[in-house]
Amino acid sequence: MSYLDQGEHRVLLHTEVRPEYNGRGLAGRLARHVLDDIRARGRRAVNLCPYIASFVAKNHDWDELLDDPTPGILAAVRELS
Repeated sequence: MSYLDQGEHRVLLHTEVRPEYNGRGLAGRLARHVLDDIRARGRRAVNLCPYIASFVAKNHDWDELLDDPTPGILAAVRELS
């Protein structure tokens, strides 16, 4: 999982599991752990990762945790490239 911390937000950028571990539910476990950790720390999340978007669409337990990206967050992400 790659992410960027930006103020109170953890910006979720990319989730990847090595190909030899595909199909074992590891990405879902990782997503659940990361989202639970963000909540436990009292932080907010901005999601830019397609996997996390799909995961949250199927598992609505974290809907209230997600905020839309702000121009400042998008600029910080662009600086990473």
